[in-house]
Amino acid sequence: MNSKRFQQATQAGAPAQTIEEKFIRLDGSTVDVEVTAGSFMMNGIPTMQMIARDITKCKEVEEELRRNEDRMRLEEEMIAAFSDVRLSGFIHKPYKIDVLMEWVQRSLSE
Repeated sequence: MNSKRFQQATQAGAPAQTIEEKFIRLDGSTVDVEVTAGSFMMNGIPTMQMIARDITKCKEVEEELRRNEDRMRLEEEMIAAFSDVRLSGFIHKPYKIDVLMEWVQRSLSE
């Protein structure tokens, strides 16, 4: 947590803020976390509480969802392009369809 956020979090009565950070584990690996920090008085002593929640799996799922959306968009574009070409009669040789389909498959497997 940088010093500006630390100062904000230590102000008594300041609302807790939630931010995303990367923490480094003892083994040196990184972990994505959602951090909420806030301050309060406990028995007359200013106290700060910080809660860190591991969101690594959420980030992985979000990335996979993004990749799937990209693939779906590419598939839709290719189907539309293929349909346009097919309807306009530009495909006269069967190998062009095979080349197009091979390119689509390669693109989707990346």
